[in-house]
Amino acid sequence: MNEEINETWSEKALALAQAPVNLGEMKDHDGVSLVRGPCGDRMAIWIKLEGRVIDEISFLTDGCGATLAAGSAVTELARGCTAFKARSITPQAVIAFCEGLPASHTHCAFLAVQTLNKALDSL
Repeated sequence: MNEEINETWSEKALALAQAPVNLGEMKDHDGVSLVRGPCGDRMAIWIKLEGRVIDEISFLTDGCGATLAAGSAVTELARGCTAFKARSITPQAVIAFCEGLPASHTHCAFLAVQTLNKALDSL
């Protein structure tokens, strides 16, 4: 039996890939990380806290469109959270925020969450 692999881009994931949000380096930050994923893509995340809440968050990547969408998603999900709450963001939540990613690119959500968690570790 052949199972069809979903390689379809959702409209939201495509929009985030083409016009990512929270993209760019942050000079004045409280936490930062840089992670290289198994596919070779690199992602960096910068975090600035206001009290115990993530007030500003941004990312950069040299990866593909799905990595841009995942970075946008994870930063949007984390903004306004405490560091403790942000640690509960899962790759599945990133994929859901994007309204799906092509099956061959779901690893991008794992890279985004791993990079977020390493940035949180640096706080």
